[in-house]
Amino acid sequence: MKKSVLLFIAVTLGGWGFSGGRALAAGSSTNAMAISIQIAGAIPNEVAVTNKGVVTTTYSSTAIKLDNEDLLNMLQTEFAVSFPTGAQLAYYLTGDIGFHVLDPEGNSILKASTNSLDSSYVFALSNSVAGGVYADLLVGKAATIEATTNTQEVATDTAPDYGIYYSDSHGNNFHVDGLLVLTLTATQTTTSLVYDAVSFTLTGQGGGKFFNPADGKYDTGVFTKVKVSAKGAGIIQ
Repeated sequence: MKKSVLLFIAVTLGGWGFSGGRALAAGSSTNAMAISIQIAGAIPNEVAVTNKGVVTTTYSSTAIKLDNEDLLNMLQTEFAVSFPTGAQLAYYLTGDIGFHVLDPEGNSILKASTNSLDSSYVFALSNSVAGGVYADLLVGKAATIEATTNTQEVATDTAPDYGIYYSDSHGNNFHVDGLLVLTLTATQTTTSLVYDAVSFTLTGQGGGKFFNPADGKYDTGVFTKVKVSAKGAGIIQ
């Protein structure tokens, strides 16, 4: 039986992360997609000097880079926990959908999408246009291979206005958004839909207020170059 592949991506409002561009292993959880978010941008600087009643203002900017380690540090502060060395950031497509922190073996040690003790907390992947609790990507242009007992599909699709949003009670409040490109290979059997291989990239821009490890302060900046990438395999819908 021929079916289109429908990938459900849970949203609530969102967050970020990155590991210096290095993709992390998703580990033992078949629900997990390893997340890598690379962010580069700038913090504006303004210096005013008064000389004989004349005020001269000089404007400049300081380059910034942020990664998964910075985000994991924010999460440790937010949840008042300590992660083991080698902790990873991941996104669950099925089951307990949303952002998770995994231990080095790939087991979830924190569901990072919600915090029952902090009503201001937000960390999620969202489609700002859809505006709902769930956003779906109906895969088009699928190359379908008919089989006696299952159907295999390979597809690529794009969707605009996707973002990752992060906010907590410690002064962080920022977002990244842009174009999301999804690729997958899936097998539909009589009992299940399995994403044999699935990945997505999100490229765009953003900004907001965040703890900057370079100066130890909460700065407001602009993210001029953002790339989020995620990869998983053997995920059962």
